[in-house]
Amino acid sequence: MQRAHKGHRWTVVSLIGLIGLVNALLAVAIWFAPRVTNAVPTAAIMPDSGKAYLAEVHFDVGPFYTVPSDNLTTATASRLILLEDARPLGPAHSSHNDIRLTGAGRFSHWGDWIYFSSSDGSDPRSGRHVYTIESSTALHRLSLVPFIVFDLVILIVLWRQLTALTAWLRALGNRLCIGVSQALVWYAICTGACLGVADFIYGSSAFTPVQPAPVGNLTDRAAWYRGHTADYNLVFLGDSRTYCAMHPELIDPLLNTSSFNLASFANWFPTQLALVQDLAPIIPKGTTVVWSLGWQNFTFSTGIHHVYPIGFRNAVRYLAWGVPTKGMADNLIYFNPALRFLATRGAVRQDFLDFLNRPFDWATLSGITQTEAAESLPLPSSELLEKTTLDARDLAQIYRDLPNVHSVDLNRDGDKITSLTVHFRRGSYYRIEVDHSFFRQKQTERGPTVRGDQPIIEPPYWHIFEQILSIFKANGVDIIVNEIDEAPFVYSGGLEQRRRYHKYMRGVVAKRVQEAGFPYVSVDFERLTDEDYFDYDHINSRGARTFIPMLVQKIRPYVQAYPIKTLSGPSSE
Repeated sequence: MQRAHKGHRWTVVSLIGLIGLVNALLAVAIWFAPRVTNAVPTAAIMPDSGKAYLAEVHFDVGPFYTVPSDNLTTATASRLILLEDARPLGPAHSSHNDIRLTGAGRFSHWGDWIYFSSSDGSDPRSGRHVYTIESSTALHRLSLVPFIVFDLVILIVLWRQLTALTAWLRALGNRLCIGVSQALVWYAICTGACLGVADFIYGSSAFTPVQPAPVGNLTDRAAWYRGHTADYNLVFLGDSRTYCAMHPELIDPLLNTSSFNLASFANWFPTQLALVQDLAPIIPKGTTVVWSLGWQNFTFSTGIHHVYPIGFRNAVRYLAWGVPTKGMADNLIYFNPALRFLATRGAVRQDFLDFLNRPFDWATLSGITQTEAAESLPLPSSELLEKTTLDARDLAQIYRDLPNVHSVDLNRDGDKITSLTVHFRRGSYYRIEVDHSFFRQKQTERGPTVRGDQPIIEPPYWHIFEQILSIFKANGVDIIVNEIDEAPFVYSGGLEQRRRYHKYMRGVVAKRVQEAGFPYVSVDFERLTDEDYFDYDHINSRGARTFIPMLVQKIRPYVQAYPIKTLSGPSSE
């Protein structure tokens, strides 16, 4: 009898393990659903009426996934993002009547069709803009049927097996003085403890801890600055335009300062506020912060990215202020050790697929990629690069021992090296063009993207801007607000439109900065041409040689010299 009960027990355990495994596979399929991107061909766009156009869209997601779309039952089911020249349009889920009458980038996604309008009222079929669509996917409901049937069959078999075990379980419970309800409680406690331990182990091993370093991601560089505040008396704060344009290694010799770059790609106002909240209280007296911003910072298209943790408190405040939620949950989850896999599941899945599609290579097995083995070289100076005909690799090799350079990336288009990226030891990103024609062609293909007579300043982002000003003021931090701008070609109205945008910034924004008691500076951006940018808004090495002397001249009256005895210390670390 005991042997029979033991056989029943192992059958039950096996069935439970099997149903758990199958449902775990289902969970993986749901959480790791792919994200898809498609171009919208000009030939597929048709006029609707008014300012509205429609295009049929198709996603190759296979038989198991589907792309959610708006419908009569759920008018906000779609997760599709429509981009015009890589900039998101919206609002999404707009009514077709609003799209026809108002336009201005409104769109909706219904089934295999998108109803949309251009941002500037132009005809999308003209080829003036490039339209692309992105969307998350969901497991198709029909894909659930086999899992449901399987679960039902296993549950029926389990019921029969458990019936045979009932008497034995009751006898065991009586012997241990444990009732059914108590057993369920202990089961829940043990299961919760096991899941908690597993989640802790995962979080400890998979979540990369903050590693203070003067190079790398923004969280690491911010942690480095916290421990080295006395080593710097000038800090550059901002988004990618600051990251690519303001190089301490080039600025310090002109100002006799010791500076550090705390900017990053996609570091817009929401993450900047969190960074300022953390750093403003510890910035020493005598340190000046150069905070660079442009009219683009006040638009909703910038969004929230996981470059720096905003925290739950700020998330609640952003909701109250009306900040769009795009990227907010992703940021909160990404910086939570136990939940980070939810924010990175798409990237993990894509990395896994890329790994499967990659040819077998011994270098891969050794953990050394070709880029890491042959291309992580220290950087030469841009002046020498532009004066010489040396191959980019050879020139990078010559300057590999420069003490102020951390590493170099070689950027490619196919097999051709188009540029070099320098990662300076004081936190900045320095791009040197090798194939100038490649970048000019990319700028031509992108074309103008800025429309309208003046910038659009969204009230929630203006509120964040004022919050940052008030935090600096409350902590007695000396700041300079510096205006930054994009390449000339992005302005559809040419020089006159660009001047109107500058005039607006130097009126509305500069006035508020000066009311807070801070200086507002701006360089002569008309001295910069398209050749000074490696895309539409990031200054390259050529542009840096023009921009930096102008910036130094503007901020010199507000910056103190750094003691010479320690000036070279941090840069050589």
